[in-house]
Amino acid sequence: MASPGFADRIEPVEEFLRHGVSLEERLVEVAVLVVAKHWRAQYVWTSHGPAAEKAGVAPTIVEAIRAGDATEFEQADEAVCYRFCASMMAGQGVDDSLWVEA
Repeated sequence: MASPGFADRIEPVEEFLRHGVSLEERLVEVAVLVVAKHWRAQYVWTSHGPAAEKAGVAPTIVEAIRAGDATEFEQADEAVCYRFCASMMAGQGVDDSLWVEA
């Protein structure tokens, strides 16, 4: 979408989603990577892989998400974020127990 008008309008939404939510930046980056994996958006990994690591996500977790094999997390909240986002991307919604964890 090479549309300056669209970009001008969507930028405030992006800023809100990245910086205006109550999630830590580390968890926002986990969510971004889950969505990027789902949509096979390789270009997103160029900036968000390193951004996730800078925000505190372990490099092994970043690579596990990229490979679709993210089962072992060092941080419990990253595991919950991953499962929540992966469930949404799979079209399964979020069950009550996962909702309570989140």
